[in-house]
Amino acid sequence: PKEAREVFGVGEGVEWKVGVPTVDGKVPDATGPAAAAAYIGQGQIQMNPLTMASITATARTGVFRQPVVVKASLDGREIAKAGRKMKPSVAAQLVRMMKLTATSGTAQGAMSAVGGSDKGAKTGSAEVDGAQNPDSWFTGFSGDVAAAAMVEGGGHGGDAAGPIVAAVLNAG
Repeated sequence: PKEAREVFGVGEGVEWKVGVPTVDGKVPDATGPAAAAAYIGQGQIQMNPLTMASITATARTGVFRQPVVVKASLDGREIAKAGRKMKPSVAAQLVRMMKLTATSGTAQGAMSAVGGSDKGAKTGSAEVDGAQNPDSWFTGFSGDVAAAAMVEGGGHGGDAAGPIVAAVLNAG
């Protein structure tokens, strides 16, 4: 939770003001089995595509990037800031893993449609109690553009959400 709050600007006490109503991500403190679930992105962690795009941009640059949907200058709102930068070695490892995932891993299919060689991605799925299929998650970057998508009940991240992100990255 501390890392999520201080590096990625996600969690209790951090409010994003993007210009439109949103639900901010949450990474609550957890111990025991709940902590184990949190380490793999399950349990009480709550995310949305906007949060994941920001996390991707932060990992890509090593510096927190709060997304803005409507320019802050239009209403004078404050943009959230994170307390510290990501360790350069951690940022480099994340980017390297995301690049491998995009070129030879679970994101290869969707990311093959994205031009250029400076690209990376991460696929995911989230099981929801009572749902027949997991939600499909995908986040990626191409150059200096980051995007993320989630498709309810879409299954594997690369199958449903991946093509959406690829289309956004190509348009960016």
